[in-house]
Amino acid sequence: FMRPQPARQETPLRAEHERLGAHWCEHHGWLLPEHYGDPQAELQAAKEGVALFDRSDTGLLYVWGERALPLLQEAITGDLRRVPIGQSIRTFLLDQDARLIDDITILYLDRDRKWRDHFLITCNAARVEKVKAWLRGLSDGYILFDQDDVFAKIQGPAVVEDLKEVDPPRRRCILAVQGPRAMPLLHSLIPAADRLRFRHFLPTQVNGIPVLLHRAGYTEQDERYELYVHPDRAAEVFRLLLEAGKEWGIRPAGLAARKALHAESGLPSWEEGAPEVSGLDLIRGRFAGWVRLSKPYFVGLEPILAQLEPPAERGEFRWQEPENAPLKRSALYQEHVRLGASIVPFAGYEMPVRYTGIYEEHLAVRRSAGLFDVSHMGVFEVRGEHATAFLDAVLTNYVAGLRPGQSAYAYMLDPDGEVLDDLFVYCLQPDRYLLVVNAANEDKDWAWLNAVNERRVIIDRKHPVREIEHPVELLNLKDPANGPACKVDIALQGPASLKTLLSLARDEATRQALSRLRRTELAEVTLDGIPLVAARTGYTGERMGFELFVHPEQAPALWWRILEAGEPWGVKPAGLGARDSTRTEAGLPLYGHELAGPYHITPAQAGFGSYVKLHKPFFIGKHAVIARRDTERESEICRFRLEEKGVPAIKNGDPVVDRRGRCIGVVTSCALDTGGYQLGMALIERRHHRVGNRIGIFPLPRRGGREEKPKEALRPGDQVLLNEWAVILPRFPVEREWAEQAGAGA
Repeated sequence: FMRPQPARQETPLRAEHERLGAHWCEHHGWLLPEHYGDPQAELQAAKEGVALFDRSDTGLLYVWGERALPLLQEAITGDLRRVPIGQSIRTFLLDQDARLIDDITILYLDRDRKWRDHFLITCNAARVEKVKAWLRGLSDGYILFDQDDVFAKIQGPAVVEDLKEVDPPRRRCILAVQGPRAMPLLHSLIPAADRLRFRHFLPTQVNGIPVLLHRAGYTEQDERYELYVHPDRAAEVFRLLLEAGKEWGIRPAGLAARKALHAESGLPSWEEGAPEVSGLDLIRGRFAGWVRLSKPYFVGLEPILAQLEPPAERGEFRWQEPENAPLKRSALYQEHVRLGASIVPFAGYEMPVRYTGIYEEHLAVRRSAGLFDVSHMGVFEVRGEHATAFLDAVLTNYVAGLRPGQSAYAYMLDPDGEVLDDLFVYCLQPDRYLLVVNAANEDKDWAWLNAVNERRVIIDRKHPVREIEHPVELLNLKDPANGPACKVDIALQGPASLKTLLSLARDEATRQALSRLRRTELAEVTLDGIPLVAARTGYTGERMGFELFVHPEQAPALWWRILEAGEPWGVKPAGLGARDSTRTEAGLPLYGHELAGPYHITPAQAGFGSYVKLHKPFFIGKHAVIARRDTERESEICRFRLEEKGVPAIKNGDPVVDRRGRCIGVVTSCALDTGGYQLGMALIERRHHRVGNRIGIFPLPRRGGREEKPKEALRPGDQVLLNEWAVILPRFPVEREWAEQAGAGA
């Protein structure tokens, strides 16, 4: 990181200073008034009366964009998320070694209709070029700022503009009025000034000249007010302040008085030859309030916590599945009974495993569409101003990058990097999200999210002080207490799913909204009078499919309307068996089988490592993920298909061998594919995972099966267990495979 050298600049008030008899000096590339004949009197006026300063040399940056807030939040030591629009924060910028880059002030100007945040940043004249280059480098992801985590990037991009270099109409400079008589002076020109509290600002006018008035200062006791004004009007405002201030004994004050006030504040001097400043020294002193050590992340936090970590009283998250809990029924249970479904216990629910037959329902999904009851899945809502930041801390994927109408697949990890669950997160609005979690993990996930939200549990073993930045509102949308907000999930998957839903749309706008949805997108629509959220997501591998989030009381009506509307295209109800066979054929992991479970399978081993964004500076479990070195994993999930039909069923736990009979892994899932072959997934040694390789699988005898004799005891007519041969497929289906399967299924 190199700091460019600034060119010499002049204040736009030079003529005014000449008229007042200023003594000039050069200061960090600026020609400024050092004093006006009596620097001591000027300092006294700033402390006991009122003084007027030209701060044209102060750096003034304009930072804006959709990612401007997370960029600055992760770059500064303070908590910008606590700052409402119309207020400011005084804070530090540190480098990777916790050395001070600058002390800065950030003014939160606005959030526009496109949810882009706008900020002004003031910084010391000596550091403006470095601050500007540092923020731009962080925004673009070109700076290495953590030697222990070379993956990390600060969230960006954002636009970083220097308001001394932008188009002339947008340029600004700063004047400052300081002293106990500053307020009555400003009130005479700006009546609303006396209502301005510390670190608040307001857009206003001085005699018709637009200014931004900011009550600044190092502490609340400082009576300093900054006026941000266009350079072409700065001289006029300067004269107005001098004229109106005569009644209160105003004095123009130069750089000498400014330096003296700065020195008294205890902040570092940026004069030539001044020693390098450590953020640790500042935090140990009077500026501890400018730093929030419990933030999940800011640049320079790690070396600070290594020496100054405060105690944190947080417990371990412990979860025990309830024993002998009664089975629950979904909102569609009676509909399954009417359809003659075979009901089985699954994830604490009585659920349909099949209606006519698993293979027939599997073919319906691939050739037409299958309608699944997935209302046993957990559906949570996360809402509030800080919902995005909360989810970015608890999930492995980027949430800040989602716009309303988009969704993403992600993992929820514990502090040890163990997978608590895999899930989908749906962005309804910038401050409102749906989480859809596995039914088997719903209660555990709900307990974990609430414990994190309430800051009761450790989220980082290395630094237990870490916590979420701000609480959010969590709703379990299957809880009847949430009334109209309740939602359950119904999935319509297969080629005929879109035209089936279009037939239920009563207006062209709804039809257009559904037709334009791309993969993982969503829209709030009304179908046949039923309001719902329609998302182009699913768990079957189908390129066309929808998940429909509807109020549980309206789920039965929607279920039957879809079946009626889809009948001409062959839409059928499909049970858990077809859901498992289609997801297995597509290579999608099931929690407990290809993810977590007895083998502690990681997302990278499952083939989904790209959904763990190591570029995020922090998410729960990140330290453990990096330490695990998944790129050097010895085993991973493969997808296979048996070479012959009509062979014994392959089950979870069956051993996998290479061509020489050496055990290389174990089956995790297997089912009939569209062509009628057994297709499954297995956890095998990575070096054997090559497309086209042959592997042997031993279908172990099930309970009650005949035990195999020792080889030396074999007699004519005895049987021995032989492996079935399979071939390794690409990890996920390719276009050619889908076409072959469709032909075979027909």
